[in-house]
Amino acid sequence: MFLNTNGGMTFGAGEGDYDVAAADVTSPGIAFFWGDLDAGDNVTSTARPNQMKYQSCSDRFVVTYNQLQDNDIDAWTNTATATLEASGRITVQYGTVLSEDILVGVFNGTHTNDRYVALQNNYSAYSTNGTGTILFDDFGPGPTHTGQALSNRTITYNP
Repeated sequence: MFLNTNGGMTFGAGEGDYDVAAADVTSPGIAFFWGDLDAGDNVTSTARPNQMKYQSCSDRFVVTYNQLQDNDIDAWTNTATATLEASGRITVQYGTVLSEDILVGVFNGTHTNDRYVALQNNYSAYSTNGTGTILFDDFGPGPTHTGQALSNRTITYNP
């Protein structure tokens, strides 16, 4: 598992590209708010240490993004906590999300049958219905959105 500084995680290989459409990500992945984000040394506003944290437990893996900064507009920050359960269930609890050019979804990397769906508070995806579920994809065929559409929402993916 690779926790990428662009607001997502991939499995098998890291993904260094940013502003990428879901169809161009060839590793299985989870995009919480994948975009041109900056958790590195180039943060130009007030220093934000520990923008990305993770905790591995016996029954779950928890990733927290705390005010992960947008690379284009410093004032746009993004906060979320993602919990990956041993059962396969993924729950993402969003705080404030200000970035607009982001990708949100779960996909296996092949994109042979991705489904694009409108945002709901709770959405269940079953593997027999597709290889991925894309809620937002600013650079692909997914629904359009503004960043605030995710703020203070919880999204659940059920296997």
